[in-house]
Amino acid sequence: FVFEDIASFDSNNMQEIIKAVPGDKWRYALKSASEDLQNVVYSNMSERAAAMLKDDINILTLPLMF
Repeated sequence: FVFEDIASFDSNNMQEIIKAVPGDKWRYALKSASEDLQNVVYSNMSERAAAMLKDDINILTLPLMF
């Protein structure tokens, strides 16, 4: 079992997993995940939650400016 395997879960199971995993964990997990897996996760979230998660991931990928 690898992380990418969760993309094959049905919507009910995926939604249960999304609820069980804290948001900050999703941020780091999806940062390097495939686009397909990201889309599966986003499609099982509310639009608002998906947008916030996408913003958080984008912030993680910004270069640091000093």
